[in-house]
Amino acid sequence: MLTAIELQDMVRSKVGGGKFAGVYNGIRQDVLGVQRERKIARTLQHHKSRSCGETEDSKKCVKEGGAVRGRMRKGREKRMREA
Repeated sequence: MLTAIELQDMVRSKVGGGKFAGVYNGIRQDVLGVQRERKIARTLQHHKSRSCGETEDSKKCVKEGGAVRGRMRKGREKRMREA
């Protein structure tokens, strides 16, 4: 069983260092492009769902916002009782 490094070394020795480096860098650029596109798609989906309130994160934000509003209301009620 060959490791990835051993396989790269074997391919590099058969096709030559320059050609291998060119193809390898091309593949890396393609992979980075796909990763970049996926990251952008995830970000856009996250922002879209946050505005629509469809994800668990946004539900958590709404829930936490309710807790803040509850504390504010309780503080207001306490101040009114003391006055």
